Amino acid sequence: AAMLIPFGEIGYRYWSRKLEGSGGYDEQYSNADAMLGLLGQVSPLPHLVISLEGAAGRTFAGSMSAGAPFSATFNLGNEPTWRLGGKLGYAITPRLELSGGIDYTQLRYGASAAVETGGGFFFEPDSRTRPTPLQIGLAYHFISPCFRRLAGTAAVPVITID
Repeated sequence: AAMLIPFGEIGYRYWSRKLEGSGGYDEQYSNADAMLGLLGQVSPLPHLVISLEGAAGRTFAGSMSAGAPFSATFNLGNEPTWRLGGKLGYAITPRLELSGGIDYTQLRYGASAAVETGGGFFFEPDSRTRPTPLQIGLAYHFISPCFRRLAGTAAVPVITID
């Protein structure tokens, strides 16, 4: 059996980095994003599920705050973003699942306006980041598999292919 499941999501990211050495300073980045996507799942063997997903959308409300000597916040432009991912899930029991997967995401940010700080005008240029997390996990399903099937089909549009 196979399923196609459309989905939507809203996310938030925050990360910081410290630029070391002479003239080094701290930077804190944050942004929100909204994406629409499609999740495909197939079960080629009992207890095994292969999942592939793709999603696309936009980043928004992005900013970068720089520490001294700049001590300024740069508002970043909204840009397209996308993600591709895959996952393998193996049901050890009806409620316990072992899984592993990988996602590849591209987040883009538009240039900020020039900000006067530290004796001059500075801006944050266009940029992109490509996080690629590898995930290994163990999940416990609190809801019974029968109820999960009923709730899943009632809560979101699902296309089932047999």
